[in-house]
Amino acid sequence: MNSPLRTVLLILAVMLMGWPATYGQKTATLKVSQRLDQVLRWLPTDCETLVVLNGPLKTPRKAPQAPEFLVSAQLFFFFGIANLLPEGLLPKQPHGPKVVMAVDASRRFTAPKGLGMMEFEDCQILFFNASAHDAVETALKTWIEKSPKTIQIGDTKVAVFAEKGQNDKRPLLVARAQRGVLLCANNRKFLEQVLARMKRKNPDRAFPDSLPEWRHVDMEAPMWGMRHYRKGFADRDPSSPLGPQAGANVADPKAVGLVFSLEAKPEIAKVRYLSGAKDAVRIVRRGWNNPGEKLTPKIHEMKPGVIEITTPTQGRTGTVFLLVLMGYLGHGIYM
Repeated sequence: MNSPLRTVLLILAVMLMGWPATYGQKTATLKVSQRLDQVLRWLPTDCETLVVLNGPLKTPRKAPQAPEFLVSAQLFFFFGIANLLPEGLLPKQPHGPKVVMAVDASRRFTAPKGLGMMEFEDCQILFFNASAHDAVETALKTWIEKSPKTIQIGDTKVAVFAEKGQNDKRPLLVARAQRGVLLCANNRKFLEQVLARMKRKNPDRAFPDSLPEWRHVDMEAPMWGMRHYRKGFADRDPSSPLGPQAGANVADPKAVGLVFSLEAKPEIAKVRYLSGAKDAVRIVRRGWNNPGEKLTPKIHEMKPGVIEITTPTQGRTGTVFLLVLMGYLGHGIYM
């Protein structure tokens, strides 16, 4: 890859169904749902990247051998639960438990110690359909029984696994938040903060309404996300444009954030990059235009400070687009 992101590759993959082609329509009038607002108040306020999956999403037994674009775009965010599937720890139902909404929040992105996935703190919150609640309770008991280790956080028992395929053996922490709600985290402090915030009313929340990114979010899309760049951790984050030039970024001290939404019919991917830089279009082209890897997206300035990137997602183009997108979100692998 010829872009500054060429050293970063990404592990991708989950489950996704039925995408409406409504990106950018009436986004200014959309309201955060009550459930999403609740989740955002559970999350620590220093979260930087948010990805939301609107269901129903059927939990897969295994990843397909040749995942399509939308499937590849999802399985990445469920890497934790997916690691448990081969163990047969997810309960069997006639049509499988369904996730009606899933939220992935992450923060504090740093380079790996060597080769492999970037380091970051991450927590996934999964809401299951009501008919699956008993099955989910059974699954959690099984995870606790078969996990090599358990810990106690307040009155919550947590199953502790090690993620497969990771040289650093980062932990995989699985806990029941409420009936029908599972938490899957890779960092104990992050999980402790979420569990503590769940038990109280919080006037503040992660990703507050005041962020300009919300004006560009399509909350009706089955999968969408955002990243709001934070200066406090940027000097240690090789994927943040607010930090110095690194292998996983294009430096942009005026960068504000990024929003994405994906469509299946037609298969189009769209990103909006927010920046106060006068040369924002040039910065975006440098990060996203890669003819050698068949990625030549349409890049145009919608208005000052808002650059839109669009591309079809068939074949190699879609794969490379996802690699670059996930790198911008702070999730990547150094090879």
